[in-house]
Amino acid sequence: MKILLVGAGGMLGQSLNRAFTGTKYEIKPTTQETLDLTDELAVRAMVLAEKPNFVINAAAYTKVDVAETEKDLAFAVNELGVANLVKAVQELDIPLIHFSTDYVFRGDNAKGYEEQSIEFGPLNVYGQSKLAGDFQIINNLTKYYLIRISWLYGEFGPNFVNAMLNLAKTQPEIKVVNDQIGRPTYAEDLAQMVYGLLEGFYPWGIYHGVNEVSGEVPGISWYDFAQEIFQFADVKVNLLPVDSSQFVRPAKRPPYSILLNTKYPALPDWRVSLKQHLDSLKK
Repeated sequence: MKILLVGAGGMLGQSLNRAFTGTKYEIKPTTQETLDLTDELAVRAMVLAEKPNFVINAAAYTKVDVAETEKDLAFAVNELGVANLVKAVQELDIPLIHFSTDYVFRGDNAKGYEEQSIEFGPLNVYGQSKLAGDFQIINNLTKYYLIRISWLYGEFGPNFVNAMLNLAKTQPEIKVVNDQIGRPTYAEDLAQMVYGLLEGFYPWGIYHGVNEVSGEVPGISWYDFAQEIFQFADVKVNLLPVDSSQFVRPAKRPPYSILLNTKYPALPDWRVSLKQHLDSLKK
């Protein structure tokens, strides 16, 4: 069984590569240097040459703030690039596994968004470009896993966990917003979920790949996330909760972007996965 892994050099791509290594699946990795997603002919040629059993697209334009001024590039990768993959897999009837984001929603539903929700209304260019790519898949394919994720972190690449730990090395005081609520996704858990979807022959469609949050509120704030990071890492720092008005950024963030997983077995509790990740960094 061969998998064409697009975006193998990114944070999620590297976790996926590791999860499938040593299994019955043969991974054919591609990176930005070896495959330009915006080049339709190159994408088609790669898929036709490899003839994989599955294509996993872990590539995306994810610079949320920069996207506000690089709209064309964001849409080129997140919509046109996906459209090119869709055309290529259609030709050989190959299933596509793709990753989307919590930012496709309006962000005003405190109860969270289930997989079938159509409360779309991205607040920023990044979310708009990802939603456009999603519709390329939904409107043209039947064999796909479209997995929405949020607050992704892991061993590879820049992410919130690494940013907090690095800041604590130089800043005695750190301010983090407490009015944006969501759920983290640990890249290693997500990679295992993808493996489970393929092995379990789950129905095609949309899934939410997020870690579980227990309690009355189905999500946590970035401040809550930072608190646990420093506690588990045993890092002493003066952490202050602030509202979003103190952090004016080019791209607007949704106040609520809670993804609810109702279709796939629950991923581990967010605290369990965070501790696992921080323990792995010590090795």
